[in-house]
Amino acid sequence: MNKEFRISTGEDLIQFFETEKLTSNEISQILEKGLMLFADESKPPEVLIQEFKEYWERWKHTRERPLFLGLNLDVK
Repeated sequence: MNKEFRISTGEDLIQFFETEKLTSNEISQILEKGLMLFADESKPPEVLIQEFKEYWERWKHTRERPLFLGLNLDVK
């Protein structure tokens, strides 16, 4: 059985990640294909979800945003 999900916002995507039992690889693939955002799939799913929450809170729909999830741009 195939499920259909309508995801229109980052908040919808976060909710999808939190409710589905996805692997780190699946989360990484969704982020890459949907947002051109690259994630480290060696991290646990919970860490990737938390990093995406923080990323979305800060960047939302900004055109110029980091390409890598978990990247700290404040490093000097």
